[in-house]
Amino acid sequence: MHRSHKPVLLLALLAIVLATHRPDPCIAEGLSRQQQSALALSARDPFLALARDADVVAVMSLGSRRSYWAPRHDIILTEYRLVTTSTLHGLAPATLTVVEEGGEVGEVGLAVSDAMVFEPGKSYVLLLERRPNGLHVLRGIHGMRQLESATRQSLLRDLGTVLEARLPKGQPR
Repeated sequence: MHRSHKPVLLLALLAIVLATHRPDPCIAEGLSRQQQSALALSARDPFLALARDADVVAVMSLGSRRSYWAPRHDIILTEYRLVTTSTLHGLAPATLTVVEEGGEVGEVGLAVSDAMVFEPGKSYVLLLERRPNGLHVLRGIHGMRQLESATRQSLLRDLGTVLEARLPKGQPR
């Protein structure tokens, strides 16, 4: 290619890029940089996306648990009493009781694949929603995340970003 053709080719490429470029929808909608960052985080992690809909976000640990037979003796239930160690959003109760299918009674065990399981000595972030009969984990197992030492700081930072930039209800998410 002749040297004099390079600038023309570059200008042609630039014209094509400019003609086909669509502005970032976040900028076009007038969202702040913080909201754009929160949307990007939410797009990468479904837990963070779900956090935008939570009424309460709290860090909790297991206070106690007990497994027992349901009244008809057909399934095993486990009652977890969780203790709030910190609140990231909303008003969290000091304790929260969660009952899930599964557990062990004597030598009989029942494992349920999509049941929440809380273990002693571990901390969890719970996304909670208000219902007429109290607080519940938002979308069950999808609304909980164990805090692991390697990812604790980044998860809490990302949650903070998402929660600070929450979009008003009714706005597309």
